Amino acid sequence: MPSFLLGLSSTYFASKGIPIYDSVAKVRESGFNTVELGAGHSFEENVWETVKRIKRDFPEMHYTVHGLFPPQRERFWFNASLGLTKQNKAVIENLFRAAEIVEALAIGIHPGFANELLWGREVHGVNLGKEGSPLPREQSLQNLSKVAGFALKLSTQTGISFAIENTPGERITPLLRKPQDFAPFFEKCPGLGFLFDYGHALLEENIESWQQFFPRVCEVHLHYSRGPDESVDMPDHLPFPKRFNFALLNKIPNLRKMPLIFEHLANVSIEEIEREKQELIAFLSL
Repeated sequence: MPSFLLGLSSTYFASKGIPIYDSVAKVRESGFNTVELGAGHSFEENVWETVKRIKRDFPEMHYTVHGLFPPQRERFWFNASLGLTKQNKAVIENLFRAAEIVEALAIGIHPGFANELLWGREVHGVNLGKEGSPLPREQSLQNLSKVAGFALKLSTQTGISFAIENTPGERITPLLRKPQDFAPFFEKCPGLGFLFDYGHALLEENIESWQQFFPRVCEVHLHYSRGPDESVDMPDHLPFPKRFNFALLNKIPNLRKMPLIFEHLANVSIEEIEREKQELIAFLSL
């Protein structure tokens, strides 16, 4: 494979019930040189020893860290809208601890949510979550700023990029959903990166309007969406159609030097992932 930073989220194998170490090993066996340590794993004892072993055994791999990693004993949804609570502070610290161990290129989180989040039902091996009581918007924005500010201090100390992701609202409502929500927040946080989720933008049908933030992109999530579809539980995180046109990605500066992470779940076959990976390589090689 050419020297692009092509990866697969470990959540793909976690959705099949595979533990963290074995998930990373399988990403490597699947021909990727990059792995995102994802949020889909169940709690494991001695997880920090596992993370150290991953770095020791797979030193040639590149890494990113996403969401809530490592998994906690008590299952909960990380919601930055609640602010720098003791629990959220520990989540951010753990993200950076894991990232330092594996020498990750970037850390990405969701931008907080408009409601309290409750544990929901499982679909394709992951929990979809469900909305609880609404949260006051202005207070939530202030809370998100505190979380981002704390994370950016750690980013400066470690040299690891920290980014927030564009997130759709078909199941749970993000605090920042549209580009006009992100714009003032990015202005307040000049060092904050952007984790551009291509599939989420396709789902929201607003992909062109995200281009204003492309200079901030430090990582890309790749999966397909067929738009809002009431007949399926999860209309995104699908494999790209054959001969998909990736041309929009060329508008991202340094695209071929940043982590490009496929995000899929148990309903997608490894053969489908291999096919879309080869098509992406062909596009990037042009």
